[in-house]
Amino acid sequence: MDKQDLLTIGEVSTRSGLAPSALRYYESLGLITSTRTSGDRRRFARGVLRRVAVIRAAQQVGLSLDQVGSTAKRAAVYTVGAFAVVGLFFGVKALLVWAWHRIRP
Repeated sequence: MDKQDLLTIGEVSTRSGLAPSALRYYESLGLITSTRTSGDRRRFARGVLRRVAVIRAAQQVGLSLDQVGSTAKRAAVYTVGAFAVVGLFFGVKALLVWAWHRIRP
């Protein structure tokens, strides 16, 4: 991977709107990954921005971080793009939640 394709934790924080501490927490849960420089600084692949967006969307429809992680792990068995599948799942769930609230008396 080219150095230019890697983002610092500050860049990911700015682009995602999440605090660096939240990113470190997500990494400790295994939701996102980083590589380390020789100076032990985190570097994230650009794809982490998409993962963070999916995680935030999942939280908005009421899923916990544990549920996000377990869904991603199950999806990883079936596809390389596990978070794409998870994102589709969250989108469908959000649509169902929205529809349920629209038709409920």
